[in-house]
Amino acid sequence: MPDGNVRVQGPVSIQSESKYRVALELAVRIADHEDDVNFKGKNREYWLKLYWQSLRTVSGNEPSTTLK
Repeated sequence: MPDGNVRVQGPVSIQSESKYRVALELAVRIADHEDDVNFKGKNREYWLKLYWQSLRTVSGNEPSTTLK
């Protein structure tokens, strides 16, 4: 049975290609390139809606239908 001690040497990289991770990265890229509001000034409603739209898109929905 393990003793509960964990040791890590060197850098750790967590990589995930899940649709949830991809949707988050897509949302951040979109928000970073939108001109109307400063990136840090966006509110919770903006982020939740953008993430939802991004998740729908990476799940196979057409972007045009996701935005309606």
